[in-house]
Order: sequence, then C-alpha cells, then structure tokens
Amino acid sequence: MANVTDANCVPGAANFNKAYSRLHGYIAIVICIIGSATNSINIAVLSRREMVSSTNSILTGLAVADLLVMLEYIPYALHMNIKIGPQVNKNTYAWAVFVYFHSIFSQTFHTISIWLAVTLAVWRYIAIAFPQRNRTWCSKKNTTLAIVSAYVICPFLCMPIYFAMNIVPNEVTPHNNSKFAEDLSLPQNRTVYVLEMSKNKELVTAIMWIYSVILKLVPSIALSVLSTCLISKLSTTERRRQKLLKRSIVGSSEPEKQCLSEEASARRTSRTDRTTRMLLAVLGLFLSTEVPQGLLGLASALAPDFFKNCYSMFGSHPGKYDRHAYLCIVVFCKVDVNGKRSNGSLVKVGVLQRSILGPFLFLIYMNDLPYLAKDNHGIVLFADDTSLMFKIKRRETNLDDVNKCLAKVVQWFEVNNLALTEKKTKCINFTLSNVQQVKTIVELNNEELDLVDTTIFLGITLDAKHQWGK
Repeated sequence: MANVTDANCVPGAANFNKAYSRLHGYIAIVICIIGSATNSINIAVLSRREMVSSTNSILTGLAVADLLVMLEYIPYALHMNIKIGPQVNKNTYAWAVFVYFHSIFSQTFHTISIWLAVTLAVWRYIAIAFPQRNRTWCSKKNTTLAIVSAYVICPFLCMPIYFAMNIVPNEVTPHNNSKFAEDLSLPQNRTVYVLEMSKNKELVTAIMWIYSVILKLVPSIALSVLSTCLISKLSTTERRRQKLLKRSIVGSSEPEKQCLSEEASARRTSRTDRTTRMLLAVLGLFLSTEVPQGLLGLASALAPDFFKNCYSMFGSHPGKYDRHAYLCIVVFCKVDVNGKRSNGSLVKVGVLQRSILGPFLFLIYMNDLPYLAKDNHGIVLFADDTSLMFKIKRRETNLDDVNKCLAKVVQWFEVNNLALTEKKTKCINFTLSNVQQVKTIVELNNEELDLVDTTIFLGITLDAKHQWGK
C-alpha cells in the first residue's frame, strides 16, 4: 500500500489512522465477543416454538448473519491488529489467503444482514399499514422465501469483490521493510504476500460503484424511507385512535369508565412512543455505519486516486475492515386466550419461563418478605404461593395488627415492583365447628377482602370449620 500523506486527504488523517489502529484490534475483539454471545442468546430465544413468527424468523436470520461475521472477525483482528508475533510472519501466503477469504466472507454476510434489516422494515410497515393483508403477504412461506433469497442473492452481489483483489508477493530486505515491520530488523531477505487491488482501473471503478451504491447507499435510502413511512403511519394511527376514544366517552357520566379509557389511551401512547424511539435508534445506528462507507466508496468510484490516498484510512478495504456491530434484544409479552391475542407489553426485566434459574431467583427475590411478620403472625412461602396467617385472641386489637401487617406487605410489593391483585386475595377465618362465624373486616389497599368458607392451599381444599366433606 502506498504511503499516505495528509496533503491528499483530511488534515491529521494519517495521525488519526495510526493512533486508532493501535486500539482497533482490542475494541473489535471486545465487540465481537459480546456480540457473539448476545446474538447466540437471540437465536436461542427467538427459535423457541412459542416464539415462532414472521418477524422473529427474520430477526433470527439476521442474528445468524451477524454471529458469523463476528466469529470470523476475531481471528482476523488478532492477526492484523494485535501484535502477537513477528510482523513479517503475518504476511505468509496462508495468511494472505485467509485475508482474501475474510474480505469476501465478511462483506457477503454483512450485506445479508443489511438486506434482512430492510426486509424487517418492509414486513413491519405491511403489518401497520395493511393489517388485513398482513397474514397473506407476510406469511410463513413468504418470510422463509425472503430470508433464503437474501442468503442466495447477496453472495452473487458481492461476487465482484472476488475479482478486485490479487495476492501479490513482495521481496523484503533488512533495508526495505518499513511497509511490513516498523520496528523489526530482518536478518535475511524474505518473501511476503499482500492483498492488493487489481490493476484494471475500469474493473475497480465498477466494483466501487456496486459496493457504494447497491451494497451501502440503496439499502440505507430504503430503510430511511421505510422507517419514515412507518413512524408516520404509527402517528396517524394513534391520532385516529385518540379521536375514536374521545367520541366513545363523550357524554359518559361514569367517572370510572372515563378513567379506564384515559389509562388505556396513555398505555397505547406510551407503547407508540417506545416503538418510534426504537425505530429511530435502529435507523440512526444503521445510517451512522453504512452511509459514511457508502459515500467514501462513491468518492473512490468518482476519483480512483481517492481510494489509495484517503479511503484506506476511513473506510473498509481488503486489508483492514472496520466492523461496527450492535444488537438490541427486545422482549414483548402477549397473552393468548381462546385464539384472541392481547397487545404486546414491553418486558424490561424477568426470567424465561421453564428456565432452571427461574424458581431459584424467585425464592431469592421473595426471601425477605417473611421478616415483616411478628411473633403471632406467619408468612408461608411455597413456590409462587404466598399465604399470611394470624393468631387472633382479641378480635378488635388483633385485627388492627393484621391490617398494619397487610399495609407493610403492600408497601413491600410496591418497593419490589410486584403487582398485588386485591380481587384475587381472599380471607378465611378458621374456627372450631361449634363456634359461630363472626364477620371479619380485613382491608388491602383500602379495599375490604372477601371472606370465604373454603380455600385451596397447595392443592388441598381447607374448610373454615375444619370439615373434610369437600
């Protein structure tokens, strides 16, 4: 590669390139290790039977492509950017072949990832703009066809890169080794192999047009347009919903109904805002990594000397790829009852159902709840069942203690971000069979609990009179 001077590029570019090159290998390895782990988790979660859907299938295909790119980039970063041995040994013929393979492999699967992201935006727009045709257009068959097409067509789009590079031998002497070993004094002449661009300027220019326009700028423009249309459609849909909601509650004299409608509207607005922010974040990350590379490639196509003098310091080229990876795992929870599915609700924390760690982490989470009880109180925990037991001798005095304890329990639930449903909480008063039941008033969140005659505890039906007839 020819020596680069600031006169042919941005002032200070050479110094920036030299300083960043020392850090790039370590930064890339950290990103690739974290990205490989998170993409593996993404694949494991989204490929579960209960998670199968068109959107999740595309996300799984995208995660597979990103995982392969990052796994392959780790040995490349160790080889090219981290000094783990004599510099001249990094330019053997075998390593040159590996760099050749890396240039084609990484660009191919990165292109697959880009077009799957565009496909995901198309599928999402169809779901919002044409909900009646969503099942037909975005069916499982069409989704599989789109994913397979990305994995088949993209390698052909990247095929010209194969013809753009050649493995060239170079003779290195102790007096002519600055290009391969800045601080190494070679005891003898050696032959090193490097990857260089083809001498055919027309071919290189054509490849730069394909790289910058088809592989970078076109998907960037497509995703920008789709995301803008999707956000606009979401906003329009939300405004229409607000108008319908106002009409439905006009004239209603029931404050409770109005309150519930306002709460539902607030939840929908919050959900729309979250989706909009997520789309803007994805768009910003995508454009920040792809557009600069596309513009640099376009400049190289318009001015061939630009690639040699400037592009190599800022863009991706066969000798040094600057890979940026990001991953966002978003989990939504939906309830399906008799074929009717609820709206999705964002899950910010939690443990996967049926996981081994689930019960153990739940027990740790609930471990300090029993300490709220006094000597005459008892809090029994078993799995996800929680029961409070009280010994009452003097009804008036002890009922005050019961309500105070329940108030502490409510406070504990609020501090630990747990929901407590008053309607599902029941009260049972155990007495002897010959003692008459007296109405017991126990309140939870200022609501009186229902007094029942029987309850089920760990699968056993308990009767307030200790009878076993049920």
